[in-house]
Amino acid sequence: MIERNEGFSWIDTIKIAGAWISFCIGSGFATGQELLQYFGAYGVYGFGAIVIAMILHTYCSVSFLKAGHEQQFESSLDIFDYYCGKTLGKIVKLLSVVFLVISPMVMIAGFGASLNQFFNVPLGVGAGIMGVLSIITVLLGLRKMVDIIGAIGPVIIVVTLLTGGIFLVTHVDTFASGMEMAPSLASLKIGSSWMESGMLYATWAPMISAPFLVASATTVKSGKSAAWGGILGTIFYGLACAIMIAAFFCIYDVVSVQAVPTLYLANLISPVLGYAFLAIIFLGIYSSAVPSLFNFCAAFFREGTKPYKIFTVIAIAITTVVSVTVPFGTLLNYVYTFYGYLGILITVLVPVKQIRVYLAKKKEAVQ
Repeated sequence: MIERNEGFSWIDTIKIAGAWISFCIGSGFATGQELLQYFGAYGVYGFGAIVIAMILHTYCSVSFLKAGHEQQFESSLDIFDYYCGKTLGKIVKLLSVVFLVISPMVMIAGFGASLNQFFNVPLGVGAGIMGVLSIITVLLGLRKMVDIIGAIGPVIIVVTLLTGGIFLVTHVDTFASGMEMAPSLASLKIGSSWMESGMLYATWAPMISAPFLVASATTVKSGKSAAWGGILGTIFYGLACAIMIAAFFCIYDVVSVQAVPTLYLANLISPVLGYAFLAIIFLGIYSSAVPSLFNFCAAFFREGTKPYKIFTVIAIAITTVVSVTVPFGTLLNYVYTFYGYLGILITVLVPVKQIRVYLAKKKEAVQ
């Protein structure tokens, strides 16, 4: 067990921030589909939705990281018992486990769609590549996984900001008209208003991010380092969302009908950047799918055991096959809408638990 009285470490902070960014930037963000459905469809109000989402993201991620480091749960899924109580916690655990396997389906499907759009490669081939690499990484274990995806996050942010920034600067004259046009287009959207959409962009996360953040917090020596990692990661993640959606507005009528709008944008700037962004999409999907699949497999068998390894191979293989049977955009819309509403419950219970803990400590101090 990690000692909890160790001092603050910038290395640990950056590692957690990178892992958190990598986890957030899955197929939805990397391909641009979730940016369109959560933010782009609401025009200028999409930026307000980003602010709402990042405030909630920050609060929840810091809460989960601190709880994970302080409580040192036997299983990362025990975070739901901690916040929801034993009875409700069991139900939420079950739904979370289901999401831990459904969410990677969306991500793997996104990579298949990216390769199909760029190289006309069959969807199954791209999904298969991602599936095999996911199996290998999950078999490596938690600590290796956090180290790997922690290094990927900063790279994704830099290339995303570069791509969105270049396109925005060179096409800024059409930004305002595209932003005004966006709400009038008949495109998929999540939520019935921009405020609801911003809330749902954050509330889907607890169902899948809580176990990952709890597990990640045990890999660093300081709870403060873990918390600041969550804050730093969310700041850069929010900035990347804002820059990329602003770039989309510059040619919104065109990108809104693309299966992978980020890749389309990068390829317009330069074919070389297009290839680079394809790599970023791959890294983003990989770094987000793997933690979910790890937590799913670890929910059934202890990491490193023979049953765990066998289950990992079978579960990820089935996930990969199913991922190519439903259109990517439709899959993302239904899955994240449902779990967004479900995650509201967890988001509400987090401050309730914190208040109860605070009052209990205050009562104990008086006695």
